[in-house]
Amino acid sequence: MKKLLVTVVSFFCLANVLFAQTNEDLLIDEIISQVDTEALRLIVEQLSGEMPLDDGSFIVTRRVGTDVNEKAADIIAEQYSNIGTLDIKRDSFNTLGIARLVGALFKLIMFSTFDPDQYDELLDALDETLGFIRDSEIKRSENILATLRGESRKSVFTTAHYDSLVSDLEPPLELIVEDALAPGADDNATGVAATIIAARILSEYRFSNNICFMNTDAEELGMFGSMSYVLQHLFGMKRIKSVINIDMIGYDHDHDGLINVPYGDDALRDTVSREYNRLGLAVDPVFLSMDALLNQSEYSPMASDHFPFYLIGGVDNVVSFGEVFWLSETEFASNETNSAYHTEEDTVENINFDYMTEIVKLYIATLAREASIIGRR
Repeated sequence: MKKLLVTVVSFFCLANVLFAQTNEDLLIDEIISQVDTEALRLIVEQLSGEMPLDDGSFIVTRRVGTDVNEKAADIIAEQYSNIGTLDIKRDSFNTLGIARLVGALFKLIMFSTFDPDQYDELLDALDETLGFIRDSEIKRSENILATLRGESRKSVFTTAHYDSLVSDLEPPLELIVEDALAPGADDNATGVAATIIAARILSEYRFSNNICFMNTDAEELGMFGSMSYVLQHLFGMKRIKSVINIDMIGYDHDHDGLINVPYGDDALRDTVSREYNRLGLAVDPVFLSMDALLNQSEYSPMASDHFPFYLIGGVDNVVSFGEVFWLSETEFASNETNSAYHTEEDTVENINFDYMTEIVKLYIATLAREASIIGRR
């Protein structure tokens, strides 16, 4: 009789676990079915100047320090405010001050990471950036944070920068072209569109953890927006469960579906992998260990807003969805990158919105899983 009782109890415990897993899967499937390609397209087109805003004006550039970039920030904040269930914060920071601090930290922390020639080249680039900020009289930049409250004090951060840049890609420096328009359709109107759509959909559901949608400024100058946030909240980093970044997800030059997914801790990589395999999406993630990439001469997959959380904030559980630069942790794939990167030609004509939609589904599924979805509101 005792054995029978134990068997029955065990059966019901197992059934409850399986039901919970299935229920979570069903909710995530329901969520990603709401990802709409045309909604993504409209946001990308408006942020890159292809389509007018509601007032008839155009966002023709999103270079840091321009009035138009400030207007883009207003539009992004308005998109979140329209959802109605998010706590909105506009977090401004001293652009030159954080740039100087980042330079000091770079010299302190990264000296041993790069070979001498590469280190000197990066120092020259930093000096050029500081000169650009001074000459352009850029006083303040602004991050936008929109938080969907959960039932615990833990938070999942999802980041995507909204500023854009045109630069001279000829070596040795990426000199900033000051008088060029920077539409930044792929880099990174696509990422911002993903976070806004994610916020719209996920706001209709309840989660154990908070979800903070964070769109940063001055990423193109040196990840200054995310650096500023991390340095101001160092003692709060322990309450961040994970960071999911999204940067340049619209370009697929040969329709092979490849996307780079650099990661810190194996746990978050495994979550992305499980969702990818479970959903059967038409993309092909290339998982890249950030520790392994730190030993390479190229570091592009790390140079986005997840990196300060990982390197400075000590948040190991990070992952980023982004442009293909690598085919493996040892093979750099320069032929996969968007040829319009950091040029005036980074427009919607180069965006594969079907490909982008598949990535957004994987991104939102990962985000919902990390935040521990409970049910509908």
